Amino acid sequence: MSGLVRRALKMHHGLAGGAVKPADRRCADVVTVSDVVGMTVDEGRRLASAAGVVLANPDPDGPPLGALTWPGVWTITHQSPVAGSRLYRWDSVAVRYRAETDGGPAGVRAASPSAGFGCAER
Repeated sequence: MSGLVRRALKMHHGLAGGAVKPADRRCADVVTVSDVVGMTVDEGRRLASAAGVVLANPDPDGPPLGALTWPGVWTITHQSPVAGSRLYRWDSVAVRYRAETDGGPAGVRAASPSAGFGCAER
């Protein structure tokens, strides 16, 4: 394996586990991950953004966090990496969450029984 390939692999795997390692070199500055566990997703997103990181769905191939947590109120139950970890600015912090209120599926509303759907009852 050439030295260039070895170096590229080392840089690619340099952030395994979500922590900045000395061998990893990037132009972005390093920030400290805030503790967002116990906050609503909206509160956590604001705090994470102010700290310079982004909250994300743990499944990188899944839908974005905003699509999964709307509508309703969702509380963050776990984060990875943990608070106090060091990441490069705008790296992702994966979060797990639970619903606090049932907002129901987007765009689905129960029909009013008195609506009649345009038909007159006889």
